[in-house]
Amino acid sequence: MLYVQDETLKGTNTQGRTHATRSFVLSIAMGNILREKGVRVDLNAVALGTAGHDTGRKANHVETAESEERSAENVANAVESRYPGAAGFLWKEQVKSNITTKRDDQTTVEGYLLKSADSLDYWRIDVLDENKFPFLQKSILTDDGILVVRDGATRRQLMKEAKLLTELTSPRVRLDAERRRLEKELDEMPDGPEFNLKNDRLHQLELQINAEETQQTENLSDQQIVDLVENAIRSNPQDFPLLTKYYLNAA
Repeated sequence: MLYVQDETLKGTNTQGRTHATRSFVLSIAMGNILREKGVRVDLNAVALGTAGHDTGRKANHVETAESEERSAENVANAVESRYPGAAGFLWKEQVKSNITTKRDDQTTVEGYLLKSADSLDYWRIDVLDENKFPFLQKSILTDDGILVVRDGATRRQLMKEAKLLTELTSPRVRLDAERRRLEKELDEMPDGPEFNLKNDRLHQLELQINAEETQQTENLSDQQIVDLVENAIRSNPQDFPLLTKYYLNAA
């Protein structure tokens, strides 16, 4: 698994391996949904691009054209290192293009899926802006002449499953509701013993979040991160009908 390796990532998961793994799972599921609709999808390109799309970043800094170029080079170099000469120049260039091309200019199905998966995992940071999640948002015509019709029901279900997946696999998201509640109560509460108790609880909660995130980023292996995400789906199939069908049980 490709992932950002940077000392300043300690204690954070915003752009790290767990984000990459969730995005990977979402991209494969969406790719299989399109395949079922008759669209030709290179899932290898989707998987590699999604897994490595943030490897050029420095921790949680704002993404730049330079960081995207580094991410694209990391993916191409990883493929070449493991399978020398197998991918071919044009294929590697297409994977790189899927990472570096902005969403509004995206023309390939694979790039469309990468951008969709990356944006869909935005729950780890804040509420998802649906306008930034392009998958099945509007009807599209692929290069093969396949019309993919807008599908609001599938979009909504994917968003629901993506949100739950972050709640089950991200310490910050899982504990965020309590943190926000405490912050709101403190804003409306005068100084006093109760204020101090809640403020202490908020501080302990932040320490707990940081400790759990550090455990993930520093102590779990790549395979353990994958198992964490996959087991969250596998243990709750009733809550993940799309990810179960189009990721776990997909041929």
